[in-house]
Amino acid sequence: MNRASPMLKRAIALLLIGSGIAISAAIRPEGIEWSADNLRDWVSQWPLAPLAFTAIVVLRPFLLVPSALMMAAGGALFGTVAGAFYGVIGGALSALFTFWIVRSLGRDVVEPRLGARLQSVDAYLKGRGTTWIAAYTAFPATPLTIGQIACGLSSMPASRFALASIAGLIPRTALLAWFGAALVEANWLRASMALLLIALAILIGWRVLRKPARPTPEERAAP
Repeated sequence: MNRASPMLKRAIALLLIGSGIAISAAIRPEGIEWSADNLRDWVSQWPLAPLAFTAIVVLRPFLLVPSALMMAAGGALFGTVAGAFYGVIGGALSALFTFWIVRSLGRDVVEPRLGARLQSVDAYLKGRGTTWIAAYTAFPATPLTIGQIACGLSSMPASRFALASIAGLIPRTALLAWFGAALVEANWLRASMALLLIALAILIGWRVLRKPARPTPEERAAP
């Protein structure tokens, strides 16, 4: 049973990856150039638009849509508060979905291929902690999927990853939804204020992300 469980998880993870690719290929308009306006128009034609938007945010890694565009489109569609709410729900589910798939495929599958590089990723994340992961997620310019894959490959507990991701998604999504809502309303003052706050978040996030790692217990114990 102990051997079958990881194999079952891997099979389910591979099935979910295949399903995500197939669904994304089926629903993505052919030849579309992604922009906040195009995303808004595309999502608005689906029935139950809030549910459709949340589902599309979950599928975002398969659709290859930047998270900033998706969150701004949510604000343009539903307004700042509702757009941020749906964006956080979809973003959190997408993060957990990606983390679970990577974790279910197993470190033992990738470790022989990555070797020391995987250990360095683990040490990098351990040395920075949950606050750093939350800041990475909140930083509007970071690629979310890459960070989530790295966390899934690490030995980080799932509960820590979930809390850090949600904490970071709230400010990231709120700022981008506010910007998207201001654009669709042609409120240039609000759009400028949102852009200013986004730039400030990028500056603060850059400083936080560049902070050196805390020494690990092993490093502190070393003579």
